[in-house]
Amino acid sequence: MVASSLVAFAVGSVALLFPGWILSSKGVVPSAPTAVWVREVGVLIFAIGLVTFWARKSKEVVAVRAVLLGVATIHLGLLPIELIAYAQGVITKASGVAPNSVLHVVLGLGSLHFAREAVRR
Repeated sequence: MVASSLVAFAVGSVALLFPGWILSSKGVVPSAPTAVWVREVGVLIFAIGLVTFWARKSKEVVAVRAVLLGVATIHLGLLPIELIAYAQGVITKASGVAPNSVLHVVLGLGSLHFAREAVRR
């Protein structure tokens, strides 16, 4: 959960502070509306990092499992959206999709694994 939190803090902060860079790295031309959207997403990513970080030491299995399942849903839900956007030419740089895709798979499946393990405790 700590690794997921650290990634969320980093990505959320970059999205909030440098939305144009995020968009350009994906091959999307930055504009005022897209920058607002990326900043909003940055806040949400940072917030899920906080929730994950704060929940990491909880003894409440149901709460930890809920957080982990929520994180898994985020990652596994974002994965096809970015791949479809790339396939449709909305995101034009593979370098803007490939690292995210790997991260989404690793953190999504990792969260599912730890959610399952939380039940076994």
